[in-house]
Amino acid sequence: MEYSVISFPSLGIEWDPVRSFDIGPLSIHLYGLIIATGLLLAVLYGCRRCRQFGIHEETLTDGVMTWRMASILSPKMARMGR
Repeated sequence: MEYSVISFPSLGIEWDPVRSFDIGPLSIHLYGLIIATGLLLAVLYGCRRCRQFGIHEETLTDGVMTWRMASILSPKMARMGR
């Protein structure tokens, strides 16, 4: 699949995005890196704010890990049930 160049002519910006890059045998996709960065920033922000609401940081991180695993396993199990 070919991707087109992202351009902002009035700003003079043109960018040809890469879909993935390789580190040894691993192929890292850009969208996965963006999602992982967003999750990490949300957890860090949540850990800072949880003190204001009297929630322990471990409770927050345990919940995030549980929902992360559920979001990975649920589609897999649904696909196996077909």
